[in-house]
Amino acid sequence: MKIFVSGFLILFSLVNSNAQSIFGGSGKKMSKSFNDGSDYSKSQIWLGFKGGVNLSWVTPGDKYQIFQALPSSTQFSYEKTYEGIQFPGLQSGLTLTYNFRSFFSVIFEPAYSIQSFAYKNSFRWESATPQSSISLEQKNTYSVFYLEFPVYFRMDFSRGDFRPYILGGLMYSYLTHVGRKSEYKSKDNITGASNVIDNPNPEMGVTSLFIPSNFWYAFGAGVSYDISNIRVGLNGIYRSSMNNITSHTNRYSIQKINSSGDVLDDVVLTNIEFSLYCVFPMKFLVSPGFNRVKP
Repeated sequence: MKIFVSGFLILFSLVNSNAQSIFGGSGKKMSKSFNDGSDYSKSQIWLGFKGGVNLSWVTPGDKYQIFQALPSSTQFSYEKTYEGIQFPGLQSGLTLTYNFRSFFSVIFEPAYSIQSFAYKNSFRWESATPQSSISLEQKNTYSVFYLEFPVYFRMDFSRGDFRPYILGGLMYSYLTHVGRKSEYKSKDNITGASNVIDNPNPEMGVTSLFIPSNFWYAFGAGVSYDISNIRVGLNGIYRSSMNNITSHTNRYSIQKINSSGDVLDDVVLTNIEFSLYCVFPMKFLVSPGFNRVKP
């Protein structure tokens, strides 16, 4: 988190030093006396911040299990079911954009995100008669915390104040923490009673079960709107990890999880991110209004 605190302090200093320029003052930061068609006037640099929510889920690959029924046994059954989109995750960070040739931009957006996914384990034991059975349902929810470093290429469809655009790129993420919450419920099919099983420690850290870093591909679309010298925008970006995020070497390393009958499968994490952002220009033209450079 120190990285982001330092980043916001730097951003505040830059914006504060340019405040008069942005709102029509007489500052001199990165300024030119006129738009003469030089290289200076063919590009713009934007710096700001972003925040929003994400909706995430996983796609399983190879599956694993702790309990294995004997081939001739019909007294035990097991099923794992992955749930859809869970409660929204969050992300916030900085955004740095280099805009050139009017319609094209390269964007770097370091951010901190929280993503989640869940699945249910269903166990069933039967006696000689099918009516005499006990079932156990275990729901496991994972919250995954990443430091993210995406690079996007953006193409605008307009040069006006209102700019729809598309973007795409790659991202590197570094895992900082994973939390796991477990809930249990049993059912006695003889009496029909359904009971919640008390779990005194429902939450635990399980970071070691996941690989420490990951690469993603991403694509999306958005709109931005210029208000004086400030630009605000909204975008939606689909992002998917390019590999399995589960650690092969540490899959069975936490005995408390294994003893409950649970083990992680190979999974690919995917999310859709929705972000609001506000950016400030770093290059200006000396004029009556001291306006920003518009490539």
